[in-house]
Amino acid sequence: MSRLIAVSAAPVLVASMLALSSGAANASPAAACTPAPASAVANVLGIDQLHAAGLDGAGLTIGVISTSYNSYSTELYGTPATTAPDDVASGALPGAGNPCGYEQPVQVIQEGPASDDEGRAMLQIVHAIAPAADLVFTTGAGGDDPVSDDQALAAAITSMVDAGVDVIVDDIMLEGDLAFASGFAATAAQRATDAGVIYTVAAGNLNVVGDTFDVDGTPSPSAGYPIGSWQTTQFRGAPCPEAVAAYDPTATLECVDFDPSEAIDTTATYTLYPSSTLAPAQRTALGILQWGEAPYAVTSSFSAYFLDENDEVVASDVITTDPTSPYPVTGTSVFSGLPTDTLSSRSLVIAREVGAGADASAAPLPVRFSFFDNNSPNVVVGAEYFASSGNDTVGSSLVGRAANLSSVTVAAASLLVNPRSLDAYSGIGPQLRYFGAYDAGLAPAPLPVPERREGPTVTGIDVIPTTFFGVLEDGYYLYPGTSAATPVVGATLALAKQAAPSATNRRLVDALVATATPIATTWNGTVPAQTSGAGVVNPTALIAAVRETPAPAPSPAGTASATLPETGPTTDGLAWAAALLALGIAGLLGACARTRRRAA
Repeated sequence: MSRLIAVSAAPVLVASMLALSSGAANASPAAACTPAPASAVANVLGIDQLHAAGLDGAGLTIGVISTSYNSYSTELYGTPATTAPDDVASGALPGAGNPCGYEQPVQVIQEGPASDDEGRAMLQIVHAIAPAADLVFTTGAGGDDPVSDDQALAAAITSMVDAGVDVIVDDIMLEGDLAFASGFAATAAQRATDAGVIYTVAAGNLNVVGDTFDVDGTPSPSAGYPIGSWQTTQFRGAPCPEAVAAYDPTATLECVDFDPSEAIDTTATYTLYPSSTLAPAQRTALGILQWGEAPYAVTSSFSAYFLDENDEVVASDVITTDPTSPYPVTGTSVFSGLPTDTLSSRSLVIAREVGAGADASAAPLPVRFSFFDNNSPNVVVGAEYFASSGNDTVGSSLVGRAANLSSVTVAAASLLVNPRSLDAYSGIGPQLRYFGAYDAGLAPAPLPVPERREGPTVTGIDVIPTTFFGVLEDGYYLYPGTSAATPVVGATLALAKQAAPSATNRRLVDALVATATPIATTWNGTVPAQTSGAGVVNPTALIAAVRETPAPAPSPAGTASATLPETGPTTDGLAWAAALLALGIAGLLGACARTRRRAA
């Protein structure tokens, strides 16, 4: 996997952040216990106070599902700054020889294929927040087939439950994650929750916010709107454009009418600006087409086309249905070969083969197109249809386990920006699901009433220092994305579970929501519930709300908290904000994409 990120941060900002917090760079492997980089997030959220009060995750087990743990691909990413043994020796991870006394090693159920070791970075964050907890890792990476990928991830979730974890932290995004139905992995996540596991999952980094630019002297109307997807609850059929009919003359097609009014428009135009800072292979997006049929009961045949400025079909950007797939999803890479220095446009057409499956006019048939874009800056910068209206929803990106009503779905806000504001890439809702849990060999049954996931549950903190993973700024690696924010929330819930051992998971999650700090700002055409959920996690307020027993004695292992600056329940980074304001430094600007498939 790879991570394509654009970051602007003054070096003095990074240095001052680590100087003001517990996140000073680790000493040499032979040094005594010192705060590890990821401890910065524990300091800014007041979690170091909870450590001093004895809440350190002791007796709990936290599992992380991600790419790889200690299987870094030097071929893809070069030489890593650290390895897992280095991180143990420096105190960033637990294990034999950990200088802080946390010697229980990470249990690796299954190591991933050579990748980016993002799971190790996530475990550094978990360890910084819940240092005495037992940690488990397994890979969630699969192959290139939507069904086998989903099955592999479901098996990873089940292995975590079998290992006895209390909390799962999941950051995998699959290209075949279903929007309208519960696949293998989403069903496994629901069953994990039913078995008593708190399931936290990244909202994903697939949100695309429209840029500001002029078209023939007129400002783009989609600026500030989420435009990464378009979906409708009911296919509206209309005659297809001539170019599409001519491209596939043997098929009888009807095309989606994108216009929610009485008018008919079978093309949705997107403005594209592939940045010259990206390699040619990065100036593309994955186009994902889905429709609302049950897995293993697929009868319809869909395709998607992009027309160029001359209204001709771009042959390399045609997306067709795989007739052998039991999943109602298909996709391919689009927009290759576009100019790098000028705006261009492509018009989306979604077609359905008449006579394939049930008549679209006889029953509602949801249809969805999304950009699975792991580039930064994004290739798509503007959209003709940018606002949700009636049966049509624009911008939603919660799919798979992130769309489960039972999941704690986590958005992201930067550690370095205060007041907190949502990261532009952070996944948003709403999303409707029409089919229930999947049982092997049986198509899932339609739900009596569609489930609606409004948005993320809460927002976690990202742009967290690690020993090796993220954006290298003045000698420090800053880890952005909902993949970094999710372990913050998962580990915080573990501390809450330690503080209230008799509380139900439902009560803990409800308290997490009730004590979060709201983010008032949101994207055009949305409300905060769809973008940032209840707001930013507030660990000290959460613990105060649920604690039911006297504080446990501090763990004998670990002395780092004694060296940390004092914080209070109401700080939440205010000391940092004041210091940074005095320095006159702007916050970090970043964008990243968390995907399973990384083309570059």
